Amino acid sequence: MKKLILALGVAASVFASQAKSAECEGICFSPLGIGIAYPVQFPFSDSDVYGLRLGGLYAVEKEVLGLDVGLMQETKEYFTGLQVSAFSLTGKDAVGLQFAGLCNLTRGSAVGGVFGLCNVVYGDVTGLASGVVNFDSSILGMQIGAVNWNRFASVGAEIGAFNENVGAFTGLALGGYSFAEEMKGVQIGFINCADNCAGLQLGVINACENMTGVQIGALNLIATSPVSAMVVANVMF
Repeated sequence: MKKLILALGVAASVFASQAKSAECEGICFSPLGIGIAYPVQFPFSDSDVYGLRLGGLYAVEKEVLGLDVGLMQETKEYFTGLQVSAFSLTGKDAVGLQFAGLCNLTRGSAVGGVFGLCNVVYGDVTGLASGVVNFDSSILGMQIGAVNWNRFASVGAEIGAFNENVGAFTGLALGGYSFAEEMKGVQIGFINCADNCAGLQLGVINACENMTGVQIGALNLIATSPVSAMVVANVMF
């Protein structure tokens, strides 16, 4: 009986300590995080993990720095380190390498590398994004995927079947279809399109509104050129 009472007392103390940690803001952390299925985890979701987080089905922490491994890993604020999961969700910025079997979703910016079937970064990507679908605000680095979509000005290289740049793109675009509102650099692919292009378009079909450079392909279209359609090559400066 005494042993049972003692065990209950220890369990109550651990639970009370955990509850107190859950109420901390900004100063509560653990070198080890273990998750089974949220909310069954250690430490509680308002704590930070600086070291190693091992998640089961679903783990949630405020901030993670270090190695993060699990099926579904959520970080409410910042993630820094190496992450391996099926699905990851980062509430703010991520720095390091993230590998996801299904999807990486980052509500802030990502610095380093994101690898998954689908990579969605609401902010900017500085580094490498590789997946079937890459969607972000802008890229400073490289994108490799079937679909690469950038919402704002980007710099670097993109390789994909479908490259869409709603804003400006500076660098190399290599794909089946590539589009940029403002293109500075080289587009190589089956169909290359731009509103304004400065550089080289090399493809089967090349089209743009305004051109400062050279088009080489089966059909070359420059809307504002005196000769708007040419085969083999078209030039405008």
